[in-house]
Amino acid sequence: MSVLQGSQVDGDLFAPVDSQRKHAAPPLPLFGQGCAHPQLPLHISGTVVTVLSGPINDPIYPLPYAMAFLDGDSVLSPSRRQGFQAFDWTWHPTFHGIPKIFGPPVGQELILQSGIIQSRYGFAVQFELSLPTNLSSKSRISFPTPEECANVGEEHHLYGFRKHRIGYSDGSIWLVYSLAQQAGCTSHLNLQRLRPPIWVIQELGLVSSNLVKMSDHYGRQLEENSHRESEEFVYDHGIGVWTHAATLRSGPMGSGQYSFDWITGGPRCNSVAPLMFALPHHTEALSDPTIVVKPEIRMQSRVTGVMRLCRAARWLFKENVADLRRYGIKPDYLPNGPPLYDALKIDLLRQVMVKEIDTDFDAESDLDSYYFSGKKLAKQALQCLTASSILQDRDLAGKFVEKTKKSFDKFCRNRSKAAPLVYENTWKGIISSSILRTGNRNDDFGNGVYNDHHFHYAYFIHTAAVLVYHDHSYLHSIRDYVHDLIRDVNNSDQSDPYFPLFRNFDWFLGHSLATGLDTNIDGKNQESCSEDANVKVWAEVTQNPRLGALADLQLSLFKRSVNHYYFMQEANTNAPACFKGNRVPGILFENKADYTTFFSNEKDAIHMIQVIPITPITSFIRSPEFIWQEWINTGSPTENTRQVCQIATKLANGYQTLLLTQYGIVDPNYVYNIFVKKLWMGQEIPLDDGLSLSWILGFLINQIELNKSEEKNGC
Repeated sequence: MSVLQGSQVDGDLFAPVDSQRKHAAPPLPLFGQGCAHPQLPLHISGTVVTVLSGPINDPIYPLPYAMAFLDGDSVLSPSRRQGFQAFDWTWHPTFHGIPKIFGPPVGQELILQSGIIQSRYGFAVQFELSLPTNLSSKSRISFPTPEECANVGEEHHLYGFRKHRIGYSDGSIWLVYSLAQQAGCTSHLNLQRLRPPIWVIQELGLVSSNLVKMSDHYGRQLEENSHRESEEFVYDHGIGVWTHAATLRSGPMGSGQYSFDWITGGPRCNSVAPLMFALPHHTEALSDPTIVVKPEIRMQSRVTGVMRLCRAARWLFKENVADLRRYGIKPDYLPNGPPLYDALKIDLLRQVMVKEIDTDFDAESDLDSYYFSGKKLAKQALQCLTASSILQDRDLAGKFVEKTKKSFDKFCRNRSKAAPLVYENTWKGIISSSILRTGNRNDDFGNGVYNDHHFHYAYFIHTAAVLVYHDHSYLHSIRDYVHDLIRDVNNSDQSDPYFPLFRNFDWFLGHSLATGLDTNIDGKNQESCSEDANVKVWAEVTQNPRLGALADLQLSLFKRSVNHYYFMQEANTNAPACFKGNRVPGILFENKADYTTFFSNEKDAIHMIQVIPITPITSFIRSPEFIWQEWINTGSPTENTRQVCQIATKLANGYQTLLLTQYGIVDPNYVYNIFVKKLWMGQEIPLDDGLSLSWILGFLINQIELNKSEEKNGC
């Protein structure tokens, strides 16, 4: 479950996007009516979507566990696998000798049963959702499921404890702590063999039953055990307190500080700090590393490395937001003033831009897809920046700006070829109305069911920022439109009744999730980690320091997490050694990494999707060290592996052009010369639909000067 599901936020950074329009309803002339829903906005990156709308057997993933509701048996099933040995037998077909998929299986090691729970609604009510139910309160099992768990256990009004130790022949152990629901209750837990190798722990109400030692031919021992090993001792002393949720609290603006203040329950919640497992990027950023239990208790997560057990009511983190000061909307930042570009390079760039200005911007961007229209608009915005910042031609830049504004205005007025946007009042957000007309949840990549909103709308936000940067008077006519898009994907005001907090950004994982209302047995996913980094530039041009500080914090956290889980350098220990040769996971689910995309199995597509769009912030997210390793070390050096460097330099499609362009962060002269040679030979350079030739050249020309400056300053 997301940290924000049922939680609170507090601190300087969490306020309305626009203080002048606090709690403003999305204008109905622009966003049509949806169906009524009485609840406050729900966060779709948590477990609620799976519980309410997914197939009833789909698991949820409170790390490091998996839990599932098994319909026929009316049971809740927590499951975990310990250590990398799980990966030894979950490899899927190889991609040029390197495993293509890894992840632990969704197995059942332990089942908890309460006979009163008969349906999905019986399950859902335990997550404190307002659903009709006539369940008796005398017999129930309730599961608080924050996204990170030290234990998964029954919640009762507790007075006493019983402990059961279940040992497996593979060395893994389950500790089961049973707690009486009320004073004087004689209820016990009964061990029942459902089928090898699964055991059921069943609540028996007021029936007296003794737990006895037993075993099966698998060698599993199930017994009460008072033996205190070091890890067991920690759990014993941590029992009786659990977390329901957390308050996400920010530090002062510009400090880079934030914290999870855990909201706890249980009979010992006022005297004992909760035990919770932390991901690798958490422990790396902790301000107080002493909260990690010593000696360390570790557990393998699903696909994001080894988690470490922490004991604290508060996790405080510090991110280095100062690194972001050099990054903004302009590409030409240099500490010693504007760069002096090579005259011959600028002349070639001018020739290219003079040709590009004759393009029909309106026809190019007015498409029936918000995703592809957004990419085209962002391409035009980068042409504006190239003309003003690199070419430094105000007249030509003005022409690009006016043509881009005309393109953008159609979307602000909801009069493009794409299905009009509407405000949907069940999950509280802005969606394409195409789904209401066709009933096809896959229209425009699932925009109507909240898939990929942070990708789709980020392109519009970036375009708007560039236009306001060039013409501040334009802000008045587009402010409300852009702010409502930001509220949809990155709302930071918990009292906003129209949009949920941070719809896509998962503060516990440290990055966004692209899945909306779709469900999958392997959980939520994201295949691109590079398309949602644009709120910062909007804050810059609108002079909103609070929003800018929030964006800096998110980007710093985002950089840390993706360099743990998406960008797999040789030193990365979060993925198995035989998988990290892929360098990127492909589609990263909660329960598996799949080296592919939803639209292609080709390597250029798999790597390109982690690059787009190339903007001034790209070099902050993608370090030169990672780009170099991805370029030459993707797989083995044999011809059959088709390394990224071998693919990109073919320039056979727009994906390869993107990959070659981003390598310019490492060696811009090399890349620039490849493109120029193509141009002088009269050969066409294939372009991705979000990329222009002028931006390629401008980006590389500027990167050449940036690298010179860094070398001169010893960076």
